[in-house]
Amino acid sequence: MTISKTNIDINDKRALYRMTRGESEKVQELHDGDVIAVENYCLYLDDKIDDKTGETFQQPVLTFTTQTGRKFGTISPSFIREFEVIVDLMDGEAFEVRILKRKSRNNREFITCELA
Repeated sequence: MTISKTNIDINDKRALYRMTRGESEKVQELHDGDVIAVENYCLYLDDKIDDKTGETFQQPVLTFTTQTGRKFGTISPSFIREFEVIVDLMDGEAFEVRILKRKSRNNREFITCELA
């Protein structure tokens, strides 16, 4: 596992464990328009094995917690890309994200976010 971006102290092993392991709610289960106040976040690359080929690859994973203690996780590339833009823009300031569910050109639903 490789930590790419986080606002938690990576020397705090317990906090790091909580952000990278264990259960989390799926971002995909949130509703379009929901606004989430982000407290902590962790973007990391998790080592995975492809079931079909047996090859090892690194899966980007984003987890974040709210001020009420809820933990969410996603592997959605569109959500992760936009979340990173928000984190870079906010540069350490507190922020909220609005959940956006959209349809692709192929009429498939995907999830992303925007700064609320």
